[in-house]
Amino acid sequence: MATSAHQFTHARSKRLLFGSLTPADIDRLAAGFCTDSSLFPAGVPGAVEKGDKACMEQIKQETASGLSLWLTIRQKENEKFAGTAALRHLGTPGLELRLWLAPEARGLGFGTECVRFLVSLAKKQFQFRYLYFLVEQGNKSGITIGHKLGFEPAAGYDIRRADGTLLRMVEFRKSSDNC
Repeated sequence: MATSAHQFTHARSKRLLFGSLTPADIDRLAAGFCTDSSLFPAGVPGAVEKGDKACMEQIKQETASGLSLWLTIRQKENEKFAGTAALRHLGTPGLELRLWLAPEARGLGFGTECVRFLVSLAKKQFQFRYLYFLVEQGNKSGITIGHKLGFEPAAGYDIRRADGTLLRMVEFRKSSDNC
């Protein structure tokens, strides 16, 4: 169960700035964050089918309840938007780690830096038995990050996009004892 997610406001890693996603941020990001099917893995399951308004309302509710912590990611060097991330309590002993990087922020090692930060933050902010990291099957960088940081492939499944195509996902899992 979530412990005190609202205590988080901002943090820094070596090259990145992390900040809480505010209701104003959620509204500002709505257009690109959940309506573009290529961004679907970073949204809420079913967000594309429901439309961005429902997606954003769910994020607001999760954030307000303390069950989820949604973050903005910016490059420290120039404060340029680099992506979004989330730690979502699943209502089970599991906590889901989500990450989406802007195309111009990919291939720079930010993904590994973000996942390391999120694992550390999860240990401080939430109680959980397992940490899940969802990665699109074709995302070689995401798969590499999962393996490199000690996550084990646990399951694979398909998510149907709004256009009817299937998005094949790999679910990585790591126990809280190994975080």
